[in-house]
Amino acid sequence: MIFGEIETGLVVRLNVADVEVSATWYESKLGMAPDHRFDAPHWRQFNLNGVVGAAVGLSQDQPVGNGGSVVTFVVSSIERARDELMKEGITVGPIENPGHGVQLALFQDLDGNNLALRQNPGSHPSPRQIGDIS
Repeated sequence: MIFGEIETGLVVRLNVADVEVSATWYESKLGMAPDHRFDAPHWRQFNLNGVVGAAVGLSQDQPVGNGGSVVTFVVSSIERARDELMKEGITVGPIENPGHGVQLALFQDLDGNNLALRQNPGSHPSPRQIGDIS
């Protein structure tokens, strides 16, 4: 089993036009913590505050474009998280209900990478339980 060798971790790579400008945006607008241990000329990595084993990497080595993918941040209060992003000057779409009690609000980074906020209903696992199928 290929994934049987994973040590518990996931890094999502997003392609950006200017790694320095994007790194500043992710830190100042989204409040992500830079992990300077991984700094390279065309790479910056950010930890998700309070989430162990998950990170977002910004890469300047590939063409910009999301290919339809969406990086989704599961939050406990979508209204509060949406309001905070909007206070930072980020355009966030309306809260949508795609089904099963899930709520989503879409936004983009400086390079057009699709990002989203997601709030699960009480019947779903909490954000801290995602990935825990034991």
